[in-house]
Parts: sequence; C-alpha cells; structure tokens
Amino acid sequence: MTIVILCMSLLVFIIIVTIFYDVAKKSDNKTRRLNSIAGNYKNELDEELEKPFVQRFLFPIFMDTMKNLSRLLPKNKGNETRNTEKNLKLARINLTVNEYNAARLMFSGAFVLAAILITAFIPVDFAIRILIVVFSILISSIAPIYFVKFRISSRQEGIRNQLPLVMFIFPVLFIILLGPTVLQIMKQFGGK
Repeated sequence: MTIVILCMSLLVFIIIVTIFYDVAKKSDNKTRRLNSIAGNYKNELDEELEKPFVQRFLFPIFMDTMKNLSRLLPKNKGNETRNTEKNLKLARINLTVNEYNAARLMFSGAFVLAAILITAFIPVDFAIRILIVVFSILISSIAPIYFVKFRISSRQEGIRNQLPLVMFIFPVLFIILLGPTVLQIMKQFGGK
C-alpha cells in the first residue's frame, strides 16, 4: 500500500510540473527581463548551476579519470613524444603527452565498448560483428590523430588568410608614416 501511495504522489507531482512548467518558465523569463531592464538584476542561481550538465558533472569526472590514467602510463622521452608535444602545442590543446595518450585510450575504449554493445543487439552474422568491432578499433585509434591534425591545419589556415592583409597594410603604413620624412630628406639633398 505504501508503494501505491508513493507512486500516486510521484504521478501527481509529475503531472503538476508538466502542466505548469511552461507557464512558470515564461514567468521567470519575464521577471528576469524586467529586472535586467530596471537595473536591479541579481543572479539568483549560482553560476555553476547555470552550466550544462555535461560541463558540471561528466567533464570533471572525465578529466579526473584522464589525469589518474595518465599517471599510470609510462612517461617516454623519445622523438615521438617530442613530436606529439609539438603537435599538441600547435593545435593549442592544453594537455601533456601522457594526458593526451590517456584521453586517446579512454576514447578508444568507449568507442569499442559502444560498438560491442551495438553489435550485441543487432541480429547480424558473427563475422560482421567482428568486422564492426575491428573497424571501431581502427577508427578510434586514428580519429584522435586526425583531430589534432585538423586543429593544426585550421589554425595555420587562419594565419595564412591573415598574411595577405598584413602584407598589404605594412607597405601602406610605411608610406604614410615615413613619406613626409623621405620627402624632406630628398629636398635637403637637392632632390625635387
């Protein structure tokens, strides 16, 4: 009997919230706008609560797991480590090489696990299931590398697009700023 009462109470609560949600949200937005226009707007909610759920909850868990996993991974000081570190700096990804490798490992594990779970519920032949899992391993291994390369090329493209503008502005500024001085020097040395 207690379970029935709790379920009915939960049902009534859900129905009331569903009915009045839009009205309450519009009223809150209206009050917030009026307060911001009047100048006495004060943030009633904490700034942390205004962030999306992923940023508040999942991202910190992911970062903690990545940092713990990066401590477990061996630290290499080879040529490939230097190249990876250089590429991360060029892509403006603020991670160490070990943190990047840990993130790659976590991404690969999650991607392969998702592929295994999906193939478990799809009624296909066993060979095709194995093929899907192998392709997921391949994609999850290559995707982070191409992500870093894409970030590097997009940054370099932005710099390349700005270079002609700089090459146009520099001579113009040179002529504008030094033009009168050059004319005075030419007059003093007998030029017309």
